Amino acid sequence: MEKMEVAQEPEEVVVDPKKVELEKQWKAIVVKAVTNDDYKRELVEDPIKKMTEEGLPLPEGVDFRKTGKDLDVRVQLIPPAQASEELKTYIRWLALRLEMIHEFGQNHQKVGLISAAPGEDEDV
Repeated sequence: MEKMEVAQEPEEVVVDPKKVELEKQWKAIVVKAVTNDDYKRELVEDPIKKMTEEGLPLPEGVDFRKTGKDLDVRVQLIPPAQASEELKTYIRWLALRLEMIHEFGQNHQKVGLISAAPGEDEDV
């Protein structure tokens, strides 16, 4: 006798409204950075300030260390000693976005250098 497989119901995906809102805010920042070079430069040069202005501030008790300058700024987040798992998760999320912002700056520099260079057909 052949055994019949019973189709299982797909597991219900629980969507965290907080995470959805964070992603929405992040997407708005990315769109502005991609479409506005001045905004991108400001974002890369002072990501904490710009993210705070856009509704993604550092949580209370989280500190940061900024290294580099101009379009080569890196930001390291420093969580409080007794950070909850939820806070640690949010800090990891922010850290990933800060790294993406750093990459925006690197790409901006490369594009700027390429667009400023003479073309092959230019007699320089």
